[in-house]
Amino acid sequence: MLAQQHNPLFKIILLKEHGGKAVAVNAGVAEATADVILFLDIRPEVAPGAIQQMVGNFADPKVGCVSGRLTLRQAGHDAASAAFGGFYWRYEQWIRTCEARYDSPVGVYGGFYAIRRALAVRQPAGMILDDMFQPLSIIRQATGPYSIHGPLLRHMAGDS
Repeated sequence: MLAQQHNPLFKIILLKEHGGKAVAVNAGVAEATADVILFLDIRPEVAPGAIQQMVGNFADPKVGCVSGRLTLRQAGHDAASAAFGGFYWRYEQWIRTCEARYDSPVGVYGGFYAIRRALAVRQPAGMILDDMFQPLSIIRQATGPYSIHGPLLRHMAGDS
């Protein structure tokens, strides 16, 4: 079904066998030609203008990674799950905001972030924390790039 889709804005990369997310991400990065690579999961609803805001941050040549901000839906969850999930996610967002105020957040929301292609690092097979690995790898590079936790970039996720 996916192989039959044709859109000049997208290039579909089908892997012959399942190798995990790191293998798929590496294949996509290897095929990318744009200066900025956007990582976006399939379920989120991206707020209007969020991608433009995100990519606009790369006008600063020191920016190597920009993270979106996830807003969780409460509908469809029992009260306890919604309260705990909401509290935990707000706490994690607060940590990233504090990191951003000091220097660079060391992690991103893996469902919605962008990196400068020239700074992309090949992920080891079996990598499960790509949303930490890639930003940390970018920050550690000698060129001095940093990551941004964009407070206005919002993205909705359904029940997960």
